Amino acid sequence: MQLLKSLFCLQGFDNRPRFFAINSAIYIFFLMLTSAFSGSYVTSIVFLLFFSIVLTLTSLRRLHDAKLSRNWLLAPSISFTLVAVIIIFSEQYSSYYLLIIPILCLSLIHISEPTRQAEI
Repeated sequence: MQLLKSLFCLQGFDNRPRFFAINSAIYIFFLMLTSAFSGSYVTSIVFLLFFSIVLTLTSLRRLHDAKLSRNWLLAPSISFTLVAVIIIFSEQYSSYYLLIIPILCLSLIHISEPTRQAEI
């Protein structure tokens, strides 16, 4: 129960290792589940919605931790959703390379450091 509460937490912080672990798990599980349920669009879309929500919430927490603007939230979430829809409806394994686009967007959030205030 603590894991689910941690995944859907709207407040708090998300450090780099936790952010990386959650995002890696999302991408790996997405790849495995869309391959396993390639014939069922409904099941794949349900998984996509769940993964998109978790990705959005963990990105929001990471932005809060890195003290970045919430405008960065849309890039990884929307790009993952669009690429995932293309993968689901194209039903071609060669389209998995498109996941590079949202991974690059997430890497910008992952590597960002919190801004430090100068001590006076």
